[in-house]
Amino acid sequence: MPTSPEAILNNLICREVIDPTGQEEPPSPTIPIFSDAVGAVTHGTALNRSAIERILNNQLEKAEMVAGFLRQLDFESAPAMAEIICNTERMLRNASRRGDLSVSEAMELWQTAMSRVKDVKTTTERTDKLAVDSAIIFEKIDYTTKQVERGLSIKFRDTSPHGRELMRKKLWELKQAVIKDAIAVESTTSPT
Repeated sequence: MPTSPEAILNNLICREVIDPTGQEEPPSPTIPIFSDAVGAVTHGTALNRSAIERILNNQLEKAEMVAGFLRQLDFESAPAMAEIICNTERMLRNASRRGDLSVSEAMELWQTAMSRVKDVKTTTERTDKLAVDSAIIFEKIDYTTKQVERGLSIKFRDTSPHGRELMRKKLWELKQAVIKDAIAVESTTSPT
């Protein structure tokens, strides 16, 4: 039976190649856009700007474009990696309840658990320093909203300063009315 991490993963991959567990996952939709972009840069043909902008969102330089694609692939793989971690930890928790654990198995489980606790502690300590407002994050990364805002800014580009001030005043009044309506609805629906 394999014992090193490399041998264990090699054994697992060989079993999967010989006896697949199910239908293969489709490839990432980012890969064709990435390939087209690199091909366009290499051959001097037109870039598919809308697709690239949708993926990269405000990354303007070519070097950043490649880094952005690689970051996007990392983002896409993060949920799958988190699922693997959760499944493996669940298996380890179940295995730790066995009544026939050897001393070496128990010690290995203990070391794994202690290592994981340290990882969680490090992550939570780091997160305290990086805490941000989720509304700000959504505002920055919401591609659809940015496209609408860009369209509106182009539409009102030639508006005079007085016209912009009037629009700001009307928008402020509208915002206040929406907030007032939301408070009224909440007060009528919340239990007292």
